[in-house]
Amino acid sequence: MIKFVIPTVLIAALFTPQAIAASCVLPVPDGGEIDPSPPSVKGVISKVAGHEIRLREQKSKPIKVVKETELFTVYGGSVEPEELKKGQHVFVWYVGCKKVHDVTPVAAIIQLCSIAAEPCIK
Repeated sequence: MIKFVIPTVLIAALFTPQAIAASCVLPVPDGGEIDPSPPSVKGVISKVAGHEIRLREQKSKPIKVVKETELFTVYGGSVEPEELKKGQHVFVWYVGCKKVHDVTPVAAIIQLCSIAAEPCIK
């Protein structure tokens, strides 16, 4: 029988704050027990077209909104994709929390400050 020994140092390294911070933690409606990763981007919607949004702060680069994209306000209320409008302030988490170069990013989470075009008080 072969036994594998995992050094205690390796196990400890996997659970350091740096290792945990490297993971992607998406926000959940009405909060959660674990703080989410910072949003991939945040800003004001400048355009809504089909299944894409663009933010002023992203120099008109599109962000895909797919059927798996979760939408809710910072207060936890559900939002429908049809409610996305120009002027709304949003936080966006990409799938995996990172943009892949040369590929249009896909939104995992879009969190609105308000259905009305109001800035967040965060």
